[in-house]
Amino acid sequence: MKKIIKNFIMLALFVVIAAGATSCANTQKEVDVKTLFDLMPSEAFILLPADTPAELEQYIAICDSENGYLRLEFEDQSYWEMCYWELNEGGKLVAVSGIGAHSFYLYNNGELKSTTDFGITEMERAIENSLAMNPYDNWVYFYLPRYGTSVYLSVNSQDPQVYKWENEQFVQLNDYPTRNSTHQGLVEGFAAALISNDADRCLQYILPSYVSEQCMRTFEGNKEDFICDLIAGENEQGPIKPAKLGDIKTATYRYTPDDGFANHIILLELNDGRSYTYYPSLETIEIFEMRENGENGELITRIPYITGGGVG
Repeated sequence: MKKIIKNFIMLALFVVIAAGATSCANTQKEVDVKTLFDLMPSEAFILLPADTPAELEQYIAICDSENGYLRLEFEDQSYWEMCYWELNEGGKLVAVSGIGAHSFYLYNNGELKSTTDFGITEMERAIENSLAMNPYDNWVYFYLPRYGTSVYLSVNSQDPQVYKWENEQFVQLNDYPTRNSTHQGLVEGFAAALISNDADRCLQYILPSYVSEQCMRTFEGNKEDFICDLIAGENEQGPIKPAKLGDIKTATYRYTPDDGFANHIILLELNDGRSYTYYPSLETIEIFEMRENGENGELITRIPYITGGGVG
């Protein structure tokens, strides 16, 4: 009889402990982006009109709990944004990006602590080692995801860097640009990225300032919608545009020097049988060494990018 009672007590304790663990996990899971915003330290609000969440709450323009994204907007048209990624152990990785600064925090059990784990150290090192960096005046445009999980940034609007969130690590995509990028390599690589149905891969081939203005502002960070609009065209039946990247069946690169309008084109066929030709607009940027007097030194590299498209 004593043995039965003992076993019953142990079972009851196990149920209580399991229930408590489930309760803690649920509490952790129920934390949303506004809760995390309210926990932000003053250091997260560098150069903003105030340095406490309570004072800055009036500037909240977007609070998207479903996508874990929050955005402050100010009268001078500047903004500050934050988002988070769920971690397997129940915590959250939180990122903030504002006027010329960004930072990451680890949330656990009601506390936020600064972190450089999860591939963040490698990300910062890649930024510092960018060919576009100079010793005098640098600006990193750091865009957090409202849709999806990848981070997009550009160094001085010349070097784009895309970081996928994979297995709780930020992993940089390195398809493009290369040190010897060519128009053929650019358009051919973009065609391959389109076939992969991966908007993040596609962004590597597009002029960083164009991504900033169009994708991150006009399309509010919806990368797939931006790419589909970028490659829109028309055929004999009229305007044509894929609704999503998954609508693309094939994307074939062609070099056509006799067309007169464009030498590098992509033949697009959609799953519904429609097809058309995409004529990408191209622009080349030049990165120079920076001299002590602020003038340009030797040319380091030329990088062509896509900036839009024509109709064909």
